[in-house]
Amino acid sequence: MHDYNAIVIGGEHNGLVCAAYLAHAGRTLLLLEHADRVGGAVSIVKTIPPVSTA
Repeated sequence: MHDYNAIVIGGEHNGLVCAAYLAHAGRTLLLLEHADRVGGAVSIVKTIPPVSTA
């Protein structure tokens, strides 16, 4: 069992900024993200398939 000062749920851009501020302040934290990559809407990975125009 680990002791954390904070648990951040969601690795999207707001969660990552929050986690960065907490880590910079010396806090121990756990960042949880459901997707296999972090970044959310600002990620460079396409998560929505392209729409067919045919």
